[in-house]
Amino acid sequence: MTSQWHPDGPPQFVGLPIADQSSAVHVLAALGCALYYRVRTGIGQHIDISMIDSLYHLNDINVQVHTISGGQFIPGRMGSHHALVCPFGVFKGPQGWIVLCVLDRQWPYMVRAMGRPGLSEDPRFATGANRAKHQKELVPIIERWMQSFASDEAVLRVLEENRVPSAPVMTIVDTLSHPYFKAREMVRTVQDPSLGEVPIPGFQLKFSAFPELLNIQAPLLGEHGREVLQKVLAYSEAQIAELQAKSVLFSERR
Repeated sequence: MTSQWHPDGPPQFVGLPIADQSSAVHVLAALGCALYYRVRTGIGQHIDISMIDSLYHLNDINVQVHTISGGQFIPGRMGSHHALVCPFGVFKGPQGWIVLCVLDRQWPYMVRAMGRPGLSEDPRFATGANRAKHQKELVPIIERWMQSFASDEAVLRVLEENRVPSAPVMTIVDTLSHPYFKAREMVRTVQDPSLGEVPIPGFQLKFSAFPELLNIQAPLLGEHGREVLQKVLAYSEAQIAELQAKSVLFSERR
């Protein structure tokens, strides 16, 4: 999870081109399904994917919760903590911020990690619904416990030992050297002809038949225009020269 934060306030999540990225992954999934259908049936098809639809698909319970709650709950911005579940959100640790995702089945593990088994017997915190109603009382209790440690790493170690879903809130810079992202090859370095070595996000889909990452390099502006016209469209040198003279075919070293 990545974000930026002000030293005196909770994390502010950074806007990313989520529509572009989510739509691209949906397209990839749709293409795979369509190609498989063609192999099985011999029939091709048109695929229609909208960026707005891809974003809308990211909603989980938000679409149905208004109806199933009898109109009592209207989904909206929740801030640092989930409105219906607690502890489920971003908590201030001794150094930075820590994310907890604790549902009813994890709650016994959470109180065990905190050394506070009595919290399970407290009527305010006995059920998920009650914890959500009383989160203004529960959140400070959890944060005080976290801040009793010397470091965020120490808090996370105890949470992991007790099987409590948790993670540190990191900046993008933090992820570049983080053991998880390095082990998963989610940060890789590529060679750019203008910038030299540049770190980029790795490929999130892992295939056992293709364990090695492809050697990729982004082309320069118009770098392959001449090659495509010659090899694919069989353009002559005269035709290519004419396109260059009209600035239709253009390339630049940047």
